[in-house]
Amino acid sequence: MIVQIKKLTLALLISCVAALVGCVPASDSSSVSATGAFSVVSVNILEGETWALNRPIQIKFNHAIDFSSVSLQAVSFRSTDLLGAPVTGQFEIDPTDDTTLLFNPACPTNEAQDNGAFVPGGVHYVLEIPIATESVSVLRDTDGRLLSFGLQRSFITPPASQPFLDLVPGAPVVVDPATDVSFPPGVNFWANNEGDISVRFNQSIDARSTNLNSDRLLVLYSNDEIGEAGENDYDSTNKVPGEWVLIENCSNDGSLVEFHITGVMPINRNLTIKMTPSFTDIVGQSNSATTTLATHQVP
Repeated sequence: MIVQIKKLTLALLISCVAALVGCVPASDSSSVSATGAFSVVSVNILEGETWALNRPIQIKFNHAIDFSSVSLQAVSFRSTDLLGAPVTGQFEIDPTDDTTLLFNPACPTNEAQDNGAFVPGGVHYVLEIPIATESVSVLRDTDGRLLSFGLQRSFITPPASQPFLDLVPGAPVVVDPATDVSFPPGVNFWANNEGDISVRFNQSIDARSTNLNSDRLLVLYSNDEIGEAGENDYDSTNKVPGEWVLIENCSNDGSLVEFHITGVMPINRNLTIKMTPSFTDIVGQSNSATTTLATHQVP
């Protein structure tokens, strides 16, 4: 953002008053920009620092950033140990500061924890933010200035035994079931492509299949039809057929999962989603007892 300041210099004003005659500025150069060259100011990674796989990276600039110029070429990550290994994740502008760029690394989902943005186990990476003489993909500010002063920073990943940082204390929870859990409408919702149940947790979860599964996160239908004695009872064998799929993880909004229903179940029943004590967040924290996340009536 450019701030225009229009003023008469103090020396010019004094000379005009002293001479008691009219003065006219020679040009419109009194309008000056409050900013100069577009530059990187800082990054929250220290040189050689050990960086958790899920820790957001914050890059501070002296100008507001044109987000359309942001890419994984204009802000690049490469491993010096694993040549050719892609680094994936999401960029966003800090909602409270348009001069700060955030990078949320993609978190791993496999058992080895090595298919995310960064690979654990002491792997070396370099963050590079190039200028125009170094790359065809260069950041711009909102006034179109290309980046004039870039940055390079090296870091290393933590051991595979402890690869993540606990960014949200405590076990995963659903903050507001009314907005964080959704069920599809309609009698035959389990038979169409939009028949998915979605759940948003307040933090990142362990997305490996050993954790994100229908034994730890249960979708059950009631023992009896609605209006009968067992309408609010749920045997553990009353599982709705389907599978859990990770939609989003390691974001500022926590994590989002969907349950894809793959079969038919009795109608006119209540549904419930239960989280068992074995279901954990990304660092292994869990609730001490089974928790009901939401309930729903099937027409």
